[in-house]
Amino acid sequence: MSLTSALLEHEVAPGTERLRTSDVSSLTIVIFASGSRGDVQPYVALGLYLQEKGHRVFIATEERMRPLVEEFHLQYRRLGGDPTGFLFEPDGCVRLAKASMFELVKITEAWDKKYPKDQILSTYVTCAEDAD
Repeated sequence: MSLTSALLEHEVAPGTERLRTSDVSSLTIVIFASGSRGDVQPYVALGLYLQEKGHRVFIATEERMRPLVEEFHLQYRRLGGDPTGFLFEPDGCVRLAKASMFELVKITEAWDKKYPKDQILSTYVTCAEDAD
């Protein structure tokens, strides 16, 4: 039995109804994923499954994850900011490995100042504009 079949056969809580794929027409779905490749890739897999089921799928993530999204022929939307981006700078991991807890807080605060929170949040709103 496939994972999908197992999930569809799983019992639902009393008083709730099971959603059947035949009950849903094509939707526009935006999946928000942020972080490293290991954080984003499972959502790419989910997006592929949903696209196979006839939905229009967008993955909203940081610019550095765009090649991953497009490699699997999913549509990309750009999220502002990059909370883990300093790890991918040439000396990012070295700095973290050598940093004390106090230095780590300073590195994180300095990185966060690059991305004003209101600008980041506005990109979430923009990415979700035509989602169902």
